[in-house]
Amino acid sequence: MEKIEKAEIIIVNEKDEIIWYKKRWTLEKEDIYRVSALWLINSKWEILLAQRAFTKKHHPGMVVTSSCWNKWKMRNLWK
Repeated sequence: MEKIEKAEIIIVNEKDEIIWYKKRWTLEKEDIYRVSALWLINSKWEILLAQRAFTKKHHPGMVVTSSCWNKWKMRNLWK
């Protein structure tokens, strides 16, 4: 696998094939990129959710899982 810079996000096509790398701040609405999500569920089967800030560039105000990382962060978290 090619080495990517710390702030680059892998851009993929509809078949999940890598087509490009972009800096996070240059992502566009139509870009497709890989993410991983962690669902936190308690003993009552309640899911911990968080609302994104309305100032976010992508999906402002959206209610999402409480922990979401792109694959670069997940892969480098334990290095």
